[in-house]
Amino acid sequence: PAGMTVETIPMAADRTDIPVLVSVAPDAANSGALVDVVGRPADENIKVVGHLNQRSMLVRGQNNRDVWGHDAQRLAMSVADAVPFSIEIVQPQVPIVRNGSMNLKVVAKRDEGFNAPIRLQMLYNPPGIGSSGSVSIAGDQTEALIPVTANNGATIKSWPIIVMAQAAHAGGTVEVASQIAQLEVADSPFGFTFQKAAGELKQETAVAVELEVKTEFEGEAKIELLGLPANTATPPEGKMVTKETTQVVFPVTIDESARPGVYKSLVCRATIMKNGEPIVMTLGTGELRVDKPLPPKVATTQPAAKPAEAKPAPMPTEKPLSRLEQLRLEKQQAEAAGG
Repeated sequence: PAGMTVETIPMAADRTDIPVLVSVAPDAANSGALVDVVGRPADENIKVVGHLNQRSMLVRGQNNRDVWGHDAQRLAMSVADAVPFSIEIVQPQVPIVRNGSMNLKVVAKRDEGFNAPIRLQMLYNPPGIGSSGSVSIAGDQTEALIPVTANNGATIKSWPIIVMAQAAHAGGTVEVASQIAQLEVADSPFGFTFQKAAGELKQETAVAVELEVKTEFEGEAKIELLGLPANTATPPEGKMVTKETTQVVFPVTIDESARPGVYKSLVCRATIMKNGEPIVMTLGTGELRVDKPLPPKVATTQPAAKPAEAKPAPMPTEKPLSRLEQLRLEKQQAEAAGG
């Protein structure tokens, strides 16, 4: 239709969908048209042209079987009345990294008197990217943050993104789109290796984490230890590191009310500031074992030693007489008897 423009993006060979942004001039008249959608290879030497062929299932059978439907070769487009709001993505100045997170800021421009809540949702998520679908701009607000996360396998490249917005208006629901923004996905700046830690109740222990700098950065980064079990704590300010740092050690205080056991929930969160915005990644996992103190040793009393029993003196033993002494004794006894 007159006054309508389309912004397209080349589709990569490994993709099957891509956003297309449709915009309408403010002074465009209400109208409609059935339009063709044409796709051509980026290589002009390949003489292949594809057109729209959209199947609409009108009658479904058992197991969602297509019983009867319609194939459309044209796309219905129309220019309708203006809606009382528009939205815009604030272009991120830093990438989202693997195992990282980001808050995507969306700003709404409201017509005077329009104060309905505006629900926000990403049109699509790039591979390995997740986003919240339950974010709204309150009626008395003009902006909101969409939490976005990247897993370990997020595809590293710059992705075009669009945010869709819905709001109640004129007895129904209207929907608009933001401009096309770029979301850059980068590799994780750090790799963490946790050493197993253990400590007793009412004691202090330490959690050591080895750092591998995978992407060099300027200045300092903050490393925080998260995921500690209940009633254990580490200083909340974390540790500041540079690209030369190879290890950080976190002191951990274990309260006497902590529950003994093995906790495999420790993670580290790294934050690097760049262009005035944070690059955040979270990676785990570490292990902390909480032990009960060993029971104190009980002093045992030794039984009193029994007094030594007096041994009878040995009977005196006569020295055995030699044969000569025996003969002399017999002679003396015989003389005494003979008188």
